[in-house]
Amino acid sequence: MLRRKLAPCAARADVLASYGDLGQVPDTMIAGFADMLASEAAPDPQLVVDAYLALAEAAPGERPTRTVVGITWGVDESPPSPSSGRTRS
Repeated sequence: MLRRKLAPCAARADVLASYGDLGQVPDTMIAGFADMLASEAAPDPQLVVDAYLALAEAAPGERPTRTVVGITWGVDESPPSPSSGRTRS
């Protein structure tokens, strides 16, 4: 299992320590991603190859501006239009 600890700049260690539990967020996030990438739930690298080939084979003018591969975190959803009256939460 890959574990990497962020090394804070020694001159700013006092600032990081003043954050309390929030100072652990970067290390916790990295550990969580490392665990996910080492698990059965890890994204399949073949998804990137398939997306690349689909883009390469698309006719000129038909390629999307953005292509999301794997976990989308909602970036593939269109935001509501201002006229719809909906607001983003």
